[in-house]
Amino acid sequence: MYHTRYSSPLGGLTIVVQDDRLAGVWFDRQKYFAAGIGSIGAEENEYPLLKQCRTWFDRYFSGDRPDARDILLVPPSTPLHAAILDELLSVPYGQVITCGELRTRVSRLLSPERAMSKMALNSALLRNPFAVIVPTHRVISTNGAIRGYAAGIEKKIWLLHHEGVDESRYYRPASVSNAVLRSKAIARHVYNGSSIPSSTVKKQDFPRNGKSCFFTAAAIRSTRRYARASYRRRMSVPFSRRHSPSR
Repeated sequence: MYHTRYSSPLGGLTIVVQDDRLAGVWFDRQKYFAAGIGSIGAEENEYPLLKQCRTWFDRYFSGDRPDARDILLVPPSTPLHAAILDELLSVPYGQVITCGELRTRVSRLLSPERAMSKMALNSALLRNPFAVIVPTHRVISTNGAIRGYAAGIEKKIWLLHHEGVDESRYYRPASVSNAVLRSKAIARHVYNGSSIPSSTVKKQDFPRNGKSCFFTAAAIRSTRRYARASYRRRMSVPFSRRHSPSR
């Protein structure tokens, strides 16, 4: 097993090969870096397959559209991952596929009578060991939101723009941190039974098609957390004090 380093416009890439097949490509500080292979081996810049991968990335980042199937990959460990890989490689440059459509295609290949779960698909996409080459960055939410990329949302948007994807096909959701803060504020008002100020609700937290989104789910989770925390605080007071008349 050998590896080499590649400097891309998005930062460093680590390319790992094993037995004349590509074992993985990861961005620096990417989630699940080198997961499943244990070690990335010794650095070797003259290994033929590593040189082929470097040439592939040179062409890609220069604006060319090299075929990902030109590089032999280590076979996926499960039929599920194999089906997802095949479907992703069939998505052409300049196009995107929604999570719902991808789940439908994979379910049709593996088990037509049983739908694939969202959790299983999201987990497989996040753990994709072949960054850029296997284009998980071309997968968007069913409502068009850009989410769920192990290397970060900024890199995903850059790659889509670089490949010429029509920007009207997707949108970037509001900052998760801001949405969480506002959801907690709403949770406090809901739990206390008070009215919610209109300034707390931000239009950009909701997708353009009006469906529920992370903001609503976060508000519900926060409400439950506040309720549990309040209950714990109340139960931490001795029984006699909880039921004694207020002074």
